[in-house]
Formats: sequence, C-alpha cells, structure tokens
Amino acid sequence: MVATIGQYGPHLPIPSYHDIRVPLLKKEVEYTENLMKGHGEQWSVDGSDFVKTAEKFFELLDVIVEEVGEENVVQVVTDNGSNYVLADIGKLPLIRKTIRRAINLVGFIYAHSSTLSLLRNCTNKRELVRRAITRFATSYLTLERLHKEKANIRKMFISNEWILNKLSKEPTGKEATKVELMSSFWNSVVYTLKVMAPLVKVLRLVDGERKPAMGYIYEAMDKAKETIIKSFNNNENKYKDVFAIIDKRWNCQLHRPLHAAAHFLNPEFFYDNTDLEFDFEVTNGLFDCIKKLVPQFDVQQKILTELHLYKIGPKHFGSYFAMAQRKTHSPNDDALNWATVYWRV
Repeated sequence: MVATIGQYGPHLPIPSYHDIRVPLLKKEVEYTENLMKGHGEQWSVDGSDFVKTAEKFFELLDVIVEEVGEENVVQVVTDNGSNYVLADIGKLPLIRKTIRRAINLVGFIYAHSSTLSLLRNCTNKRELVRRAITRFATSYLTLERLHKEKANIRKMFISNEWILNKLSKEPTGKEATKVELMSSFWNSVVYTLKVMAPLVKVLRLVDGERKPAMGYIYEAMDKAKETIIKSFNNNENKYKDVFAIIDKRWNCQLHRPLHAAAHFLNPEFFYDNTDLEFDFEVTNGLFDCIKKLVPQFDVQQKILTELHLYKIGPKHFGSYFAMAQRKTHSPNDDALNWATVYWRV
C-alpha cells in the first residue's frame, strides 16, 4: 500500500471517512467474494449452522476423500489435536477445580483497581496473566505465574493494606483470602503443573512455526510421558488417568503413519536409538507410508534397499558433515535435504 501511494505521488486524493466505511468497503467485499467464488463452489463449507462435532467433521471430510479418491489420500491433517489433550485433562475433577479456583482468584484481583495495585506492589509489577494460543495453555501459564509468585501473593493477603481494604470483608474477598491461604490449593497447583508442563511443550512444538513438527512429535510425546512419570516418582496412581487421556488422543488423532515414518527418518533420533528399527509400531507406520505413496512394487524394493543404507549410515549418511548436523538442523532444513536427495537418486 505504501509503495503504491509513493508511486502515485504527493497529490493522492485522500478518501473520506464515509468513503472508507461505505462505498470502498462494499467494493472490496464484492471483489473478495468474487475471488472466493470458484474455491467456495468446489471446497468451502459453511459450518456456522451446525455444531463442530467429530461426527460432522468426519462427514464433511469423507465427502472430499471420496471425491479425491481414498487411494490418493496419505493423511488428513487437522489442528488442535494437542489442544484436545489439554482440554480433556482439564476436565479431570482435581485439575478442573484447581484451574477454576485459580481463575477466580486472579479474576478477583484484576477486577478491582485497589487489589491490582496491591498485587503489583508485592510482585514488583510482575503480572499473573499471560495470554497463550489456547485457553488451556493460558490456564497453565496463569498457574505457573501463581506458583512463582506464591510468596508475594501471600504477603499481599496478610498485609495491613488488604486487611483494611473493604473488599476483604466482602464474600468474594473472603473467598479469595481463603483460597490463597489454603495449602491444598497450592498442592493441587503443583500437581497440575507437573501434569501440564510437559504437554504444553508438545503443544508449543506442534503449533510453533520455527521448525516442522512432523519428525519430532513422536519423540516429544514419549519424553513428555517420561517427565510426568519421573515427577511423580513412578507412582502410577498419580498419572494413570492422565495417561489414559493422552493414549486415547494419541491413538485416534496424533499418532499416524506419517508421524512414525518421520520419526524413523529423523537422523537425530534414529542413530541414537539402535533399537528403533525393531519398534514395530514405528516401522509399520513407515511401511504403510511407503505402500501408500509408492504403489509400484519395483520402486518399493528400491526404497527398501536405500532404507538399508540409511540404517547402517554409509557414504552421505555417515559423513562428518551429516553427523555434525543431526542434532542442530531439522531434517526439513535445506542443509539436510541431502537425505531426501539421496533417496530420490
């Protein structure tokens, strides 16, 4: 826009407030609608009249798959898979209660100028609320801040300023004080953070744009579960309900053949785990992808031959250049496209 204005010169007539709000806006809307017409007729679906349920999404996607041809579809990719894990875990009674109490406590503080000012004095102006890409990630970050500022928040609620504040005598103020001084609440905060922290890391990986997540999500989820197990000293009763949710979402939504194949073909993990080629869940996913992507039997055999070379790591795979970058570059980076080129050749 700025370049176009510059090309026009200093005498560009400025549109009026009315022109921008009415005729020019209508013109742009019409132009945009015309651009979308062709796409809308082929693919777009207006989903505003129905609830976004899994069954409805399946019906919509099934129509497209039938049109394209099932044999031509490698994988259906949707977002929010990792978000659903957090959402489901957030429904567990203890975690739901903890998040609700935390939100009410923070909401009360931020709803009144006097309490917010008192908080900022006690925390040296550090805030409790941090926005994230999802509601559940925001809840986690808020719990994290609460836990970090626990001593300062307690200082606030036992201070003379709070005791003399008329809000401390009101029901909402009494409830906030009660929750803040409740040891069981803070124990629940710690429990929730132990569960959610490793999973939020997976969420950040999936939703981040710094590097493609396909070759890393398999390993990331395994590491997340290992971290949760260690944080509870292998006490299965502490995390069995959480793992049931993770496994359910993993099996139906997050773990697909492409994830397994990408994990197997990621040099960062493959060459550090000598048993990976014997992990049938991973290798079955890899072979499913090969069969789907390359139906020609003779080409499949060539790929299997090249796969053997990848396993033993000779030539380019075992070169100093390649080995040095296994843990510093994503397999999708241009610097490591040698692997893809090698396969294609």
